[in-house]
Amino acid sequence: MEPKDARELFALLSAKVQRFHLAPGGIPVLTPEDVAHALGMIANDDARAFARVKYCAQLDFADSLALSIRRHMMTRKLDSSWRIPRPGFLLDMAYLMLTEAVDPFTCASCFGRAEVRDPQGRVIYCEACNGSGKRAMRDSDRARVMDIPKSSWSDPWGGRYRQTQIETVDVWEDMIGGAVRRRIA
Repeated sequence: MEPKDARELFALLSAKVQRFHLAPGGIPVLTPEDVAHALGMIANDDARAFARVKYCAQLDFADSLALSIRRHMMTRKLDSSWRIPRPGFLLDMAYLMLTEAVDPFTCASCFGRAEVRDPQGRVIYCEACNGSGKRAMRDSDRARVMDIPKSSWSDPWGGRYRQTQIETVDVWEDMIGGAVRRRIA
């Protein structure tokens, strides 16, 4: 049985132990080379670099991604006349966005496994993290990291952060997941 989720496909590239739903024994249906080829075929440079950072731990590409996110925010800032609290704030926010997307907090309920056992002993998706294995970062955490008051984060930076995240990191995630599913599945 082939992996159904793009995350399982990316796990083929990782040296970590992963849970795959492959047929027992024999030659695997998909190899790490198949997944690497699919990633290499992604046309968007930022999405391809994001896949390399997130799924292959090639952190050398993180700086260029942070600059790309910052450039995206600078374009929006010019249109909306944002008031930046300090020099380097947008780049710090871009790094925070990448950190949150690439190395998220581990869920305390499932310890990052994305699944738990129900009272009957069956394995089910963890409801605390919606099966992601990670705990979402809170606004108070983001405000502390960005060294601004929580009230300043809530209005206006929280919305700007989320909008930028949707327009960059989430788009890249969708691009790489779709590209890998089209080329492999």
